[in-house]
Amino acid sequence: MIHYLLGRTGMVKFIFRSLVVLVTAAGVLAITAGTGFSQQEQCRVVITKATEPDSSEVFDFVSIVNGVETQFSVAAGDQEDGAIINEGESVIVTEVQREGWQLVEADCFFLDGAEALPYPGGVQVLCTEGGEFNGANCIFRNRQIPDIPTLSEWGMIAAAAGLVLVGVFFAVRKRRSTMQDA
Repeated sequence: MIHYLLGRTGMVKFIFRSLVVLVTAAGVLAITAGTGFSQQEQCRVVITKATEPDSSEVFDFVSIVNGVETQFSVAAGDQEDGAIINEGESVIVTEVQREGWQLVEADCFFLDGAEALPYPGGVQVLCTEGGEFNGANCIFRNRQIPDIPTLSEWGMIAAAAGLVLVGVFFAVRKRRSTMQDA
């Protein structure tokens, strides 16, 4: 399994079980093998997607850590890692608005060492104390928006109803005139 972290200095740290590679814009900075390296304590933020009614649709999210945006997707009923952040860092996770669905709740449950704040369209999670099982599980709940006719559709419905009334009026009038002629 490969993990990568973007540090505050713009360096990317790739972790391959017991091998760490630090990469900068100029190239590879350092390679450390074995278990003798120190790794900063981290928190994991897991995003769970729930919908009403149940659905299998996929929803898009954006996480922002230190100004760097990462996009990911979560299918309804599933969960994905939204971010892995270092102790003292925070992540903002927002859901990309999807047509036909309304975000009704974004709530976090804590594993330990994390705090959450409401954020427009999502949440902000702060890693106060990193550790192997520290972080938060955030549930994003969406409700499907029922189809409501637009104004132009309502106008067409009203026009059709008006034509029906006019047709009924002329049919009644014609019937009366034929009855009077007889």
